[in-house]
Amino acid sequence: MLLAVAVGGGAGLGAFALIESISFIAGLASRLAGGPISHWYLLLTVPIALFLAGWLTDRFGPEVAGHGVPRIIESLALRGGFMRGRVAHLKLVATALTVGGGGSVGREGSIAQIGAAIGSWIGRTLNLSEDEVRVLVAAGAGAGIAATFNAPIAGMLFALEVVLSSFALRHLHTVVVASVTGAVVSHSLVGESLTFQVPRYALDDPAQLLLFGALGLAAVAAGLLFLAALDLSERYAPGLKVGTRLLVFAGTVAVLATAFPQLAGTGQSFVAGVVSGTIEKAWWLLLLLGVLKVVATTATLGGKGAGGIFMPSLFIGASVGAA
Repeated sequence: MLLAVAVGGGAGLGAFALIESISFIAGLASRLAGGPISHWYLLLTVPIALFLAGWLTDRFGPEVAGHGVPRIIESLALRGGFMRGRVAHLKLVATALTVGGGGSVGREGSIAQIGAAIGSWIGRTLNLSEDEVRVLVAAGAGAGIAATFNAPIAGMLFALEVVLSSFALRHLHTVVVASVTGAVVSHSLVGESLTFQVPRYALDDPAQLLLFGALGLAAVAAGLLFLAALDLSERYAPGLKVGTRLLVFAGTVAVLATAFPQLAGTGQSFVAGVVSGTIEKAWWLLLLLGVLKVVATTATLGGKGAGGIFMPSLFIGASVGAA
């Protein structure tokens, strides 16, 4: 129980540190550019951010690049939960550079990897068994999700279903305690800004369920498009030279973010606005933003940026649903 609290607390502090680091980098870029980080300033800040993040990962930790969750699952499947201790702080810095500079990714996958690395480090430092290390890795990942969304139940289910692929009772208490601790720590430090304020909805007519079903199918199509784009990026981007990679991928992100500033960064404020009903745009523009988010996120990760795909997925879903 004490180890679960320690892992969850570390993930919560990691979430707070990442949020503050992203804010600092974004503010620094804004001051250097002489104004708010939007529009043409992104033509400069995005390539610089992706170059620095790519250099950092290539030089010190290749496993830090990308969106994080596959690396967690890989460590459990192939290395008994072993993750290098440097992953936590390298992932924090690389993600802060990517998102703060205007890259189109989220922070959730990164915090999950940070939490998992903390769990692995604690387990290995105390010479725990492989099974116990694996559980602490999953607990750290779940605590990271709980911390960044202020959603302990979601974090617990993510750790059990996605990371461990097991709902064994012997794992449940560790994951639950870590997830709740991570959410409490981050909430106490960051506040309510992590939570979406969802208005009340009513089912006026049972026939509306048909529309919800159609929306589900549309979300499937958007999800398959997103996965296919990510697969292409992961397959072909590593073979490109640094200059070509930056020109193609960083240039794409910079141009799209300049034309549509909603694509820059995590996009959390846009999603919150769409969900609360304060952002109203033409249906075709919302649909276009959803498609462009697929391109911008894929290009950010292809350009060796570090960041998650959870928030981009929410951005795409919210855009399609609103459209």
